[in-house]
Amino acid sequence: MQDKSKSSKSAPDDTRTDIHISGIYPHLTTYGIYSQNGAHLKGGHDECGIGAIVPWVGKLWMVNYAPHQPRGSEHKLFSIDPDLTKPMTVHPESVGGTPAGRMIHKESNQLLIAHYLIDEKGKVRVISPKEMPIRVTAIARHLTDPKNLVYYIDMEGSIWEANVHTLVVKQLFKKPVPGWHGKGGYTS
Repeated sequence: MQDKSKSSKSAPDDTRTDIHISGIYPHLTTYGIYSQNGAHLKGGHDECGIGAIVPWVGKLWMVNYAPHQPRGSEHKLFSIDPDLTKPMTVHPESVGGTPAGRMIHKESNQLLIAHYLIDEKGKVRVISPKEMPIRVTAIARHLTDPKNLVYYIDMEGSIWEANVHTLVVKQLFKKPVPGWHGKGGYTS
């Protein structure tokens, strides 16, 4: 009897990528894996959407999100090939969360999107939500060391500093303004 688990062939992907209607490609839809038949089967995960989307190194990169999940979730980092008839890639480094922040860091030639840093070859590194438990609303240039550091701004008001080379993070402010709910950020 042949052991099929050692076969060199992987299971066929039966995702249809040939359907597109008026520029809509159903196979490029994202959702939380906890959603089945219109029901949300996991508490606190009652919505899902695209938090950020950026063209980078010949692909379109995006993250989907769950509401109020600063410590991560089942949501994913995706990349889409310019040939929209190909399946999108779901990256195994995915940590989920509630992200919206994105920035192209020119000095290090990386895309920063949510908790991910993606280099010019598409290699993905992650700042763990355990190390930086925030809902990333913005990523901004550092005021004194923009070559090595960036600011991550949390929807709840905290501000973090991160080294784009070592991924070392440091919380700078817990909640600078009482009652603040951040929706973006910028430095000049």
